[in-house]
Amino acid sequence: MFSLEICTYKSCRFEKNINLNKFISFQPKIIKRYGYEAESHEVVTEDGYILTVHRIPSRTPETSKLPILLQHGLLDSSAGWIINGPNRSLAYQMADKGYDVWLGNARGNVYSKGHVSLSPSDQRFWNFSWHEMGYYDLPAVIDYLLNVTRSSSLYYVGHSMGTTMSYVLSSTRPEYNLKIKHLFSLAPVAFMSRATSPLRYLAPYAKNLELVTKWFGPGEFLPRNTLMNYILKYSCENSIFESKLCEHYIFIICGYDPQQFNMKLLPVILGHSPAGASTKTLVHFAQLIQSGEFAQFDYGEEENLKIYGTKEPPKYDFKKMSLPVTLYYGQNDLLANVKDVDLLYNILPNPKGMFRVNFSLFNHLDFLWSIDVNTLLNENIETIIDKGISDAFPLFTNAFSENKVFTLNVDRNNEHRMQKSKENFFYNFFGNDNNLESETKNTEYSLWNEFKEEVVMWKDSITDKLEVVKFW
Repeated sequence: MFSLEICTYKSCRFEKNINLNKFISFQPKIIKRYGYEAESHEVVTEDGYILTVHRIPSRTPETSKLPILLQHGLLDSSAGWIINGPNRSLAYQMADKGYDVWLGNARGNVYSKGHVSLSPSDQRFWNFSWHEMGYYDLPAVIDYLLNVTRSSSLYYVGHSMGTTMSYVLSSTRPEYNLKIKHLFSLAPVAFMSRATSPLRYLAPYAKNLELVTKWFGPGEFLPRNTLMNYILKYSCENSIFESKLCEHYIFIICGYDPQQFNMKLLPVILGHSPAGASTKTLVHFAQLIQSGEFAQFDYGEEENLKIYGTKEPPKYDFKKMSLPVTLYYGQNDLLANVKDVDLLYNILPNPKGMFRVNFSLFNHLDFLWSIDVNTLLNENIETIIDKGISDAFPLFTNAFSENKVFTLNVDRNNEHRMQKSKENFFYNFFGNDNNLESETKNTEYSLWNEFKEEVVMWKDSITDKLEVVKFW
């Protein structure tokens, strides 16, 4: 079922009038440009989709470190993890640390438009949502990856829809819980009733798939072609005004954050995104907004009875998700609302932490492309993978946020959750040390850079003070 050879793409069946080889080869070229090795692998799913998986091999192949799988979000691709450059991209940074980094591509994006029998011009090709990505794509990629690396498990980092896919996988195929050492969810999307993105305007019509497909087409949503590529990339470069329009188009969908958005990166982003998705995938997300539940696709009562045997679509069973999960969210994320993320955290059987990125305007895409993504996010993930979650605190700057400081997994027998404000954080956890409090309470999100030595010294004392916290 799985090929162990590096993909040649000659066996894939693609739409004839689309030159997909440009997309397929483009991603490895970007990686190689920065002096890293790059590979492209072909994986065939159980239901016949041919996926492209990109790889940045470890620079120290003799290492015993587990591989890492990075999975992109909606309308994105593996390119999302690397276009911010080596200094700000988690993929490169983990490769520098000796990890074998794999970049997934979900069915239907520009790197994964192959099928053993169907063409993208066939509407049947696009009959999928993120459910199939989680149920079919992830198992195929994970099994292939573990086979190639001869590892028993891996680290999984998902962004947006990449988190949704992982929840589908671990709840419907619980045997894969043992194959994921730790799940890192960036901008986690499961419950969406409080989402404020324009996607909510589609929610009232989410059960009427026929109507929605009349609006957006029955197959691919926002398909990329030569004209689309030209409009997205070059129309945003013609003038400052047009650049601002493109910038605000992104902000409207994901949240307004001019301070962390790198305008120079905009043409590069638009050169890769939107990378392709099915209309059904967006409709499924809209259904989550409408229903407030994390459930399979709703076809209406009549069709649901035929497909599921029930009038309502089955809800995903979080009780089967035994793998350790850490959640990361931003206050300005229009898709992953704070309260929805908190709801998810309280339902998970084995949560290890919930961190708020310590910058009030941090939005849905900042998890990949923000200017200060290292100090705001990446360093925390790297620390947990390298040393465990107890060492990630207080290295993570969220310990000094304005409202809810952090929510860490605690002893469930005590039913105790710790949520402290910025003002009383040091008093409660360090004792009455006014000098320490006055020195730190007004610091900005770059605290780790400004107080690096102090944070390291505080680590040991914090572990002693936080006796009620069960880190690991």
